[in-house]
Amino acid sequence: MKRLAKAGIAATFALGTFATVNTTDLATHAEAEEMTDDVKENAYYYKYEGHTGYQNDASFLLDKTFLKGLADNNFTLNGYEVDADPDAYFDSGYHEIVEVYDQTLHVNEHGVATQAELPVNEGTISTEDLEEVYGEPEDSSYLDNEGNGMYFYFEDDSQISFSISDGEVNLAKIGAHDSKGAGDQ
Repeated sequence: MKRLAKAGIAATFALGTFATVNTTDLATHAEAEEMTDDVKENAYYYKYEGHTGYQNDASFLLDKTFLKGLADNNFTLNGYEVDADPDAYFDSGYHEIVEVYDQTLHVNEHGVATQAELPVNEGTISTEDLEEVYGEPEDSSYLDNEGNGMYFYFEDDSQISFSISDGEVNLAKIGAHDSKGAGDQ
């Protein structure tokens, strides 16, 4: 009788474990399908952590995956979601200036960066690099005879601008480019 009781308990335990494992597998599968749907909806996402102004750290700005994430307005910089649509910057009534690593972020009342200024180390990105990846800059872009000026680009509704000195990028600004701030050269 004891053997039968032990076998029954063991069988119940095994069946319970089996049911739990299958339920977990189904939940995991459902979560995976949900994540797949999210990925389909927001095709590209780019996340960057760290400095941008050392060595060639800002070279990710030339990465096609970054460009697609920017076009989808789906970019996170050092833990801050960045809304690169210029309207997000101009529509916010409040901006806190936050320094993270070597970047300057303008963070709105919802904790979203509506503008991000990223220093770029000399020699990392040239105007030729920009044109190869981003294409021709917007008509409002300009360069003087010494190769100094600004290039402006829109990827769908997201804006990115580059401050250029001697034909090389020294600062990138994601989000609205206004007439104030570190980006003015």
